[in-house]
Amino acid sequence: PHPPFPLPIACPMLQRFVRWTYFPVVLFGVVLFIVAVYWLGIEVGWISAGTGTRSVFIRSSSRVRLVTHRGDTLHFSALQGHVLIVHTFFTRCGGICPQMITNLREMLSDCLEVSLGGLRSRLRVVSISVDPVYDQPDRLFWYHQRMQLPDFWLLVTGNKSELYPFLVDVLKLHALARTQSRGQPIDFIHSEEGVLIDENGEVLGVYDLTSVRALHRLCRTLQYHVASSS
Repeated sequence: PHPPFPLPIACPMLQRFVRWTYFPVVLFGVVLFIVAVYWLGIEVGWISAGTGTRSVFIRSSSRVRLVTHRGDTLHFSALQGHVLIVHTFFTRCGGICPQMITNLREMLSDCLEVSLGGLRSRLRVVSISVDPVYDQPDRLFWYHQRMQLPDFWLLVTGNKSELYPFLVDVLKLHALARTQSRGQPIDFIHSEEGVLIDENGEVLGVYDLTSVRALHRLCRTLQYHVASSS
């Protein structure tokens, strides 16, 4: 016996409609899957977000002379072979600087507890002052003690004519000193981002140090990098 009405799929026009509708649905599903994998990769640290065209080779910055909070002379070339977190600050900053440093210190404390592969011995945090005239080594040493920073954390200063081009042109971290009419600096504008750099001087990621979520991504990227390179 025949059905009381033709089955919809038996209709040639409907078959063509289903055929042409099927392709964009599948395509949309594939695109959605790729976006989901990319997002998951960022969240767990497989993919570093926000690196853009930043590619740092430590040998290209060897001319930048730094002075640490202990009064030691330091060049970035001496840090090759270490995983670096580089960011800017200044000790007179009453705004985001203490927040950034506290957030990063607490995140690293938790991150290092669960990390394998000797991450602590391979890691260096380099906090570069954008107020090098005021932030001399004794001032940086005082700030290092005040913020209760670990041994692998370096507070550094240097010559402004070398530091600012390096920050802006190489690391792509904005740094600007605003001045009064008499030419004396009254405030400094600097980035809230931290740059994660691997042992060969390549950027692994750029992270907002005021964001807890971004810091969690930084920790996962650190752990993934150390695990994959051990």
